[in-house]
Amino acid sequence: MNYPKRPKKKRDPNWVPKPISIKQIEWASDQYLQRYIATETQLRRVLKRRLQRNLRKRGEQVTEEERIRGEELIAAQVKKVIDAGRIQDEKVALMWVEHFTNRGKSAPFIRQKLREKGVASNIIDDSIAQIHSQMQDPALEAAVVYVRKRRFGAYRNNPEKQAERKQKDMAAMMRAGHRYDVVSRVLECQTIDEIESLVDDSLF
Repeated sequence: MNYPKRPKKKRDPNWVPKPISIKQIEWASDQYLQRYIATETQLRRVLKRRLQRNLRKRGEQVTEEERIRGEELIAAQVKKVIDAGRIQDEKVALMWVEHFTNRGKSAPFIRQKLREKGVASNIIDDSIAQIHSQMQDPALEAAVVYVRKRRFGAYRNNPEKQAERKQKDMAAMMRAGHRYDVVSRVLECQTIDEIESLVDDSLF
């Protein structure tokens, strides 16, 4: 049986929301953390955007005390989730370093991405060091994975295309943060077996 839809009530054009509450901050925080693996900075940014939307809608009714109160609510919520162990920048950083390394990303690329997520430099360095300590030659291994995924160099399986695109492949890898000496070494390989042997040889 189909029931008639209730008509939506039209909001009063002069309607103004109430000052943001702790319940709204907690709800926004929970929703975000259920969807994303976040750093402290990322959560703080999301909650501040929520607060700013509320303040804009309230317009002239906003007081300085209200602004301060909103910032205090955010600080309290961020501290609460950190104390509860729901946010741990060290674990998040380690997860991203491993993810990017498995995709053949260079150390400079990884540092940039984690800085954008608001991770402290010392945590970034420690995380990269931890993952790279499990590798024989991190820079070379990352470059090999990168060309494999991008089908660069010998992975094109077309010698003419390989020679024609070599400079462009090299430029793309340099922009991605890979070292010139490593890029040159990988792209000089004429066959896939030669490239793979670079990594195999580094293991012994």
